[in-house]
Amino acid sequence: MSPQSPAHHVIERTKEVVAYQHNPGLEGRPIGVMFAGGVLAIVAAVLCARLVYSIWYIESIDLDQGIYGVSFLFALYVLGAHCFALGYELYDGQRALRLTIVFALFGLIGLVFMIGVLVALVAIQTGAGIVVTEGQKTKALSTVASFSGGFEDADEDTGKRAAEIPGFPMVTCGHCDRDFFAVPPDAMCPWCDTPYLTMDYGATTARRTG
Repeated sequence: MSPQSPAHHVIERTKEVVAYQHNPGLEGRPIGVMFAGGVLAIVAAVLCARLVYSIWYIESIDLDQGIYGVSFLFALYVLGAHCFALGYELYDGQRALRLTIVFALFGLIGLVFMIGVLVALVAIQTGAGIVVTEGQKTKALSTVASFSGGFEDADEDTGKRAAEIPGFPMVTCGHCDRDFFAVPPDAMCPWCDTPYLTMDYGATTARRTG
């Protein structure tokens, strides 16, 4: 007997759930449990995505505080996913736990992917000359640095300088003496709108060396 396709398995399981729901001799109502768990998981996922957007992109929520909210909402998502899995697997605890782990892994991958995309957007906007807030830049550089081996070439003012993003070299503006990602063709500084190719390199070097 050939193995069933995933779609066929879902159809057959749905029929079993409906039959279980309408069997008066069996305890429990799996459709209601699936609906409640699914709604909880979806709402928690949407709120978590919105919170991540507010933390890593528009910077309306502090990172240290927002991370607790993300963790709480992700826990609610896993709880909702478990309720859904419990109804889907007809109250088989072991199989429901396995399905919950699958849902949790997919949710975690989606969360990490979204954070990465938002950080990349902020970094690209900074290098392309689109003005972003100092907090956005700091969070983007801090996140990139955490994945690229920390900080290097300490800055005189802050004691830190983020590691360069591959493909987007970080340079210091010769006009305002602030770091930015030089993106061709103009490599425009987002802070003072000065093209990097027209900057006074001697002045920049003198400021770096004191």
